[in-house]
Amino acid sequence: SFNRFSFNTKFIFVKYGGKILNDPTSYGNDIYMSTGNFAELNSISASIIGSGRPDDYNIKMYQGNLTTVNYQSISVSYLLSKKTNLKCKIEVLNRFFKDEDEEINSQVFNFGIMTDLFNNYYDY
Repeated sequence: SFNRFSFNTKFIFVKYGGKILNDPTSYGNDIYMSTGNFAELNSISASIIGSGRPDDYNIKMYQGNLTTVNYQSISVSYLLSKKTNLKCKIEVLNRFFKDEDEEINSQVFNFGIMTDLFNNYYDY
């Protein structure tokens, strides 16, 4: 019957200043990148500005390599068993990544069988 179907859509838009190619300065989007030694290289006391941070003031939005990511997905699932919450799911997603160096467009089609055996929610 129709009430066993569920539909889900997701749209995500992201815009940030990313890493500039061959630039050791960390603009904050890569948590694994070293903050380097910006203060030492520019003869600034580390007590005035944190080591590796390019600036404490005059920060501009999207500083670095301007990057946009668009993500869209749509999925349809059908409930096979109410007792075990067993579902069959089909999903299509598209991800578009663009920065000053490259442009990547990816499409993924996936399907699967899933269940929520322990559907417990605890609100405190």
